[in-house]
Amino acid sequence: MPTNVESEMEMPTEFQPVEDGLGVVINGAIGAIPFVNVFGWTYTGVYSDTTGNAIAALVNSWYIDDLMPVITNQFAIESIVVTDLRTETGGQTVYTTDLASGDSTDQPLPFQTCGLISWGTGIRGRSYRGRTYIGGFVEPGSNGRTIGGAEIDAMEAFRDHVAGEGDVSVISRFHGVDDDGVPIKRDPAILTPITSGVVHPNWRTQRRRALASD
Repeated sequence: MPTNVESEMEMPTEFQPVEDGLGVVINGAIGAIPFVNVFGWTYTGVYSDTTGNAIAALVNSWYIDDLMPVITNQFAIESIVVTDLRTETGGQTVYTTDLASGDSTDQPLPFQTCGLISWGTGIRGRSYRGRTYIGGFVEPGSNGRTIGGAEIDAMEAFRDHVAGEGDVSVISRFHGVDDDGVPIKRDPAILTPITSGVVHPNWRTQRRRALASD
């Protein structure tokens, strides 16, 4: 169940530097099913493990404080990896301290049933939008297709932390497509800070977006 806040286009197949950019990868599992959430992070200083640990601890706290009360106890973050994406040999920190795990003992929904937050930045266009799928919700929080009020509140709190932080960003790796519909790679990729987010009221199933549509 990979999820990300990269631009809504395909990932590159080789290293692509990201201007003023770090990557924050949240690795975890719901039972035996792995998931990944990805955020960009705007950063202009000298990278160190102190920086990586501070960012990872902050992101982990948002999961714990906002989401875990309404998430199954089968949900567990296993690591948060912060990587300096500005150079191919940039530093990387693997954070594994007191990671978030769900609190609810209720029956979990199927793992592919997710809440969805769509992210916006100060720039219009598909290259400057992102999305995060959140799984691990439980049956009492579902009203058919509709997400329950406590679950909406939890995702809105998470959204407010992400959008209000200032440096959590969408990584834009491409700009438009060529005459054959192939995405045109940016060199380097850029980041645009997230300034808003929409919590969708209905359950979603994650999908990858087609390159030449939507």
